[in-house]
Amino acid sequence: MRDAGGVTILAHPGTLNRDHLIPAWARRGLDGIEVWHSKHDAAAIERYRGYSHLHGLLMTGGSDYHGERTPGVVIGSVPVPDEILPPIDAVLRTRRTVRSRN
Repeated sequence: MRDAGGVTILAHPGTLNRDHLIPAWARRGLDGIEVWHSKHDAAAIERYRGYSHLHGLLMTGGSDYHGERTPGVVIGSVPVPDEILPPIDAVLRTRRTVRSRN
């Protein structure tokens, strides 16, 4: 993913029951974590914001809408703060710049 100029994001961690692995994944190159998700309640959002800050991870979010396969989930139903965009953009720009030099 990084070689292609992208970022690696742990999707919907609240559904995985693997929070104990987040520190190790962060040390091994995980770039970010999905903080806002249709199945994350307020406590989960705060927990994953904390993990993001503690481990220097980007924050992302979304509804996880996949069409008819996800009944009850509505695209755009999860509000995600605009403040998460500049850090993601900065990482992507840096990686694409490095990639274009090689």
